[in-house]
Amino acid sequence: MLFRAVAGLWPWGKGRIAHPARQSMMFLPIRPYVPPGALRTAVAYPRSTDAYDEAAVADALAEIGLERLLPMLDTIERWDQRLTDAEKQCLAFARVILQRPTWIVLNDALDVLDSESRRRIEAVFSRELANVGVINIGHAASEKGLYARTLHIVSDPLGPTIELNSRRQKTLQEQL
Repeated sequence: MLFRAVAGLWPWGKGRIAHPARQSMMFLPIRPYVPPGALRTAVAYPRSTDAYDEAAVADALAEIGLERLLPMLDTIERWDQRLTDAEKQCLAFARVILQRPTWIVLNDALDVLDSESRRRIEAVFSRELANVGVINIGHAASEKGLYARTLHIVSDPLGPTIELNSRRQKTLQEQL
């Protein structure tokens, strides 16, 4: 529900969620959408296929370990059925590499990945996408500290509370 609320897709409840301009954000759910048609369409989604040159698409697929799909970019298939859940999620991360948003909001999007795919994606966020803000609403913990800060919403009889864990926790607590 929190993911849907942040994305503006949850009309129930009260409160206000402030976030940057929508076009500067990408949302990756646990089950990524793969549009029908050619694989190139799925990689470019929601933009048109001519938004990215061949080299950029090839680099993005190689970064996340799907370079084997390059010869099939113009093949029309039911890619939502042909690709595994992990491959579809990697494809969604290839879109992130191509679109380079300012913020990415994940909903358990890392949880379906094997350790090698996850390592590749975390490496991309430490290099090319180092300036992208990542909000992960989920259970997956980063082995190498992808997140500088984590907030845990804790169920409490007196109401929800938030716990902050940070590599820089002491400094942050001093600032608060």
